[in-house]
Amino acid sequence: HYAAGLSMLQGHAPGNVDNPATPLQFLSAILCGISGCGVGDLEQFRPLAYAITIVLRIAAAVIVARTIFRDLPMAWQIALLWLPWLAPDYSFISRQWCPETLYFPLGMLAIVALNRAFNDVNRWQLMLLAGAAIGVMIGVKFIFVAWAVAALLAVAISQRPPGAAKSNLALVGGLILGFVIATLPAVARYPRMFEWIVGLASKTGQYGSGPEGLLDPGKVSENLSEIVRHQTVWTSLVVGVLVALIIRRPRSSLTHFCILAILGSYALALKHFAPRYLAPTGLMLALAVVELVRGLDLKGMKWSGLVAVAVIGLLLGKSLAFDMGVHKAYVAERRDSEEVLTEFLAQQGRTSKSVILYGWRAYVPAFSARFMSHSEANQFRNEVDAAYPNEGVIVSWPEHLYYPDGKSTWDFIVVGYEFADHDGLSALRQHYQNWDVGRYIVIKNVDLTPSPAAQITRASP
Repeated sequence: HYAAGLSMLQGHAPGNVDNPATPLQFLSAILCGISGCGVGDLEQFRPLAYAITIVLRIAAAVIVARTIFRDLPMAWQIALLWLPWLAPDYSFISRQWCPETLYFPLGMLAIVALNRAFNDVNRWQLMLLAGAAIGVMIGVKFIFVAWAVAALLAVAISQRPPGAAKSNLALVGGLILGFVIATLPAVARYPRMFEWIVGLASKTGQYGSGPEGLLDPGKVSENLSEIVRHQTVWTSLVVGVLVALIIRRPRSSLTHFCILAILGSYALALKHFAPRYLAPTGLMLALAVVELVRGLDLKGMKWSGLVAVAVIGLLLGKSLAFDMGVHKAYVAERRDSEEVLTEFLAQQGRTSKSVILYGWRAYVPAFSARFMSHSEANQFRNEVDAAYPNEGVIVSWPEHLYYPDGKSTWDFIVVGYEFADHDGLSALRQHYQNWDVGRYIVIKNVDLTPSPAAQITRASP
């Protein structure tokens, strides 16, 4: 998405639109334009990007606190602002430069628009604005299609036909308008977006892979078990709020929307599960709780806010501590592995002129730069060649080897254990000397049949 922002600066449509994540890519373009960062400056880009993200989150929190949280006691406002961060993987993925970074700032603004629209469903202008807010979120990530379906169904359930048709027409118009505005820099890539959606809907595997079919019952059962076993606290909280909303009387359009949006998010996660796919439920649960306590005298029950802050604060503290520990271990393991790799390559005769092809996923600057350029149709190849004149990329063996300019042979191939071309890797390991080095497999280009003494396994410290 950083590289896609650089493409936008050069007047090109972004290469990666699978999420589609265009708002994040557009923000990348703006920040790169301001800072002058290029394809090799990702580490210099991060501090500015994260600072801007924090400012956007604070601004969104202030707006929400002064609108839909306005009548709630301060303790309840704090608790509800913390609530989305308890959703699975929400805090962890929000610290990366990925679409989820924008969930809180844009998602919170979306629930403000939705709250206003569903409290006055007869004003088509508000429904248009709510639809546009959802359309922008779909432009951030397609998983928010669940919100669009929920909004249309909620209106159909709550209103009589003439009014429902008018409101839903405004919603559809807003959805289209919001999505087009959010993805305007990627209009030329709409066919790819459509292809991606069709693949997700028509295939049972992850990312549009696997056999044809809407659902794989076995996979759905496995995903449900995963959610129940590993997302127990969050799912219990969601179920509790859902049950309370379902038995609540009278049930408003907003209540119907919250119920359907949460159920829709879980339904999508059951088809293709990863914890981050449940992250949008955090935003929706905050809105659902506001709807649930609407009309209650919370100011007369000060203890309730203190209890909410204490419970959510403790859960959030535990979640953040866990995420920070995972993050530190993640960074430390890769740093250690890089040190071992560098030392090992030197022992194997690497020189300043040795040509190395890195494969997915090697955590070295050369691979990052080559991969970003490759994802954007090699637009930045000259810059990358200048920065890394002896380091290229291997995508698959032997079909896709991307050499630095002027090079046509390799001395070493270094691939991580995530390398997707298993058959090609097996062929490489059979015909060349190879070693397990930390989390990498190193292949050396020499005309020797590996001897038992050459099979060295080197563990990461």
